[in-house]
Amino acid sequence: MSDYKVIVYGNGLQAVFAACKAASQITSGKVLLVVPDTTGKLGGIVTVGGQNYWDQEGTARADFQQKGSFYYTFSDYLFDKNGNKVSDYAGKGYSTDTLAQKFATMVGKRTNIEVMYRTDICDFATTGSPYRITSVTLKGIERNSSGYIVWKNETGVVKTGDIFVDASEEGRLARMANTSVTVGRYDWPWSENGKQLLDGADSTGRQQAATLMFKIKGVVPPAAPPSGTDRIVDANGAEWDYFYRSQNASGSTYRSDGKCCESAGGRVGLVNPNGPIKTFNDSHGGRYAFKGYNMARDGYDSDEWWINTLMIFHVDGRANERDVGTKFYPNNVVGGCWNVDKSWAEANNLLNNTTERKTITECIQSLGPQFTNAELVIRNGKVVTGEVLYLRETVHMSDVSTNRAHGTEDTNYHITMTASKDASTSEAAQTGADLAYKPTAVGVIYYGTDMHPYKIEEMKVNGNYVWGTEYTRDSSKSPPKPVYVPYNALTTRYVANLLLPGYAANMCSYAWAKARVAPNLAVLGDAAGVAAGYCAEYNASSSTKKWPYNLSSADITTLRTRLKGQDVRLDKKSYSNS
Repeated sequence: MSDYKVIVYGNGLQAVFAACKAASQITSGKVLLVVPDTTGKLGGIVTVGGQNYWDQEGTARADFQQKGSFYYTFSDYLFDKNGNKVSDYAGKGYSTDTLAQKFATMVGKRTNIEVMYRTDICDFATTGSPYRITSVTLKGIERNSSGYIVWKNETGVVKTGDIFVDASEEGRLARMANTSVTVGRYDWPWSENGKQLLDGADSTGRQQAATLMFKIKGVVPPAAPPSGTDRIVDANGAEWDYFYRSQNASGSTYRSDGKCCESAGGRVGLVNPNGPIKTFNDSHGGRYAFKGYNMARDGYDSDEWWINTLMIFHVDGRANERDVGTKFYPNNVVGGCWNVDKSWAEANNLLNNTTERKTITECIQSLGPQFTNAELVIRNGKVVTGEVLYLRETVHMSDVSTNRAHGTEDTNYHITMTASKDASTSEAAQTGADLAYKPTAVGVIYYGTDMHPYKIEEMKVNGNYVWGTEYTRDSSKSPPKPVYVPYNALTTRYVANLLLPGYAANMCSYAWAKARVAPNLAVLGDAAGVAAGYCAEYNASSSTKKWPYNLSSADITTLRTRLKGQDVRLDKKSYSNS
């Protein structure tokens, strides 16, 4: 008998929600949530990483595409700094600490969930017939004085499980256990419409640039918009969203609260050929660059904002310093790439260098008149930064290991490029490249194809910096469309008891650029959690086994029914794509 019915690995929304949903499906036994960061808090990027801006496509109303656990979180997270709910106002910005506590409370209510904080996997065991994971060996981790996360000096603890869920950014189990993953954009075609897309480094696969969030203050948003809207666009094209209050159940009538919660834009500073941002971007050897920003207020009554604007190129999100010399450290890191620890530590050193700090402040102040008096938030002599990097991409599970190659984005993944680009726009649509996914859909993702550049040269046109569709693939310039998520996008044929709601989901790099944002990861987490709990509960009382990989169509129908029963949306709204 295993120690746990389900073991979930990760700390983002997808991990937290997968653990909760799995726990809701079992009547005995426990779920283990292994949290591989050093903060002791839940939420990952959306809390300790500082990414407190919900990447919710379209305006934020009561009836948007993602329901389930994400909707529960979104609709009830607006609190002041003392943890008191602020009327019934909502918006896209929130306090990261308060949301982390909300997740802790959410998980704590499930008495059948055990959480191991500050812990990572240092080994695992498998068996055959079918091939599956049987246990993981866990050890404590801590951040050292150099900013690197290292193993604690302790003996590993073995934990056995029936079903495993890799909900991580790294894809640690997915890339190690009988793997069929590809790295970054390895699956792209070499060229598109006569334009070369890949280079020699893509023999491994470049990964999108990461970012390090940091805090600023002294921002003065524009005057509040008139009643009936919660967004204005300033003279520089930057969007400013305000906390709003719905006045009916559907959220179709609302009024602004008058306090700005988030902003996105920043092209004015980026594209200025004589501005400080161009000077900064040109002077850091292609390692760092400012991008068009997005930022959100750190809670309703805070003057501090988390800003997402500092990109770090050539980061291998699979590679951790603590794994050097072990099987977990990738043997094909592209030359010049830094591992996650070095990238985080060096970016913090950059922000805390006296000269660089002055330059970075000038860059922030160049973003527009609202930033004229903006400054970095300093505590204990250091800039306040996210505790983890905001990684955009690491690995993608492919369908058939021997078919991994450039140009396979439409043939070797369970969500393909064409299906995500040319998806249907409504539930009633009779055409759409993703319609084949509809019968087994366990969720719907909705976002634009949001790709960071893979190297700094890709954000330049005629020597000047751009931000937006200028640097992306031509095929990514289509409007946002909702995409059905077929159940098998969460599985791999090579590990029967492994579910993949994290970065290693079974979809191509292009499709991942839509799926990677928090609301969509929440959709994947809900689906994987219900599937994990369903299989584990069945296996506990039957001599025959149901493994995630080989569920029948009847089993998937049961999963869909259970997901609907937990307010997970499996249908599509209608979108104008305007």
